[in-house]
Amino acid sequence: MHRGGRQFYETSLETPVGKRHVLVRNSLYRDEDGNAAGIIGIALDITDRKLAEVAATRVRDDLEAGIARHADELRETNSRLTAEVAERQRIEVQLRRSTLFLESVLNAIQDGICVLAPDMTVIKVNKAMMPPAAGGIFPFPSFFSYPSRTNKASPEAIRPEASR
Repeated sequence: MHRGGRQFYETSLETPVGKRHVLVRNSLYRDEDGNAAGIIGIALDITDRKLAEVAATRVRDDLEAGIARHADELRETNSRLTAEVAERQRIEVQLRRSTLFLESVLNAIQDGICVLAPDMTVIKVNKAMMPPAAGGIFPFPSFFSYPSRTNKASPEAIRPEASR
């Protein structure tokens, strides 16, 4: 300070109302001959700012901890979902293989097979049950072999001679 500089520093003071944080700024005051004539100083109470900084730090730390916790949860969820997707893909492959196998077995049977739902809707027919134009030997009307869910098989379609 005696070289004519300035001082800036923070300090804490115990007061009757509790601990206070202050920012101190001092400058050397010189007379007209350049000799040190005194010190000019200002003490600014920054207690509220310090408390706000501590609170902001606490909030930031809490947020970072929450983000880390959520990141861990997301990693666990992602890992679980990845395993679930892999399991579903494995099951889909097995299902496709089983379906192809059952289709080939059903179509290898020389007798006509028709699978009906309880409401008499045709669910599946084997190749032998298809009409001759489609490679099968079934002589009945083609609507019986390929009805939609709304075009139900009727007893007349099952016994075509009854409808003639």
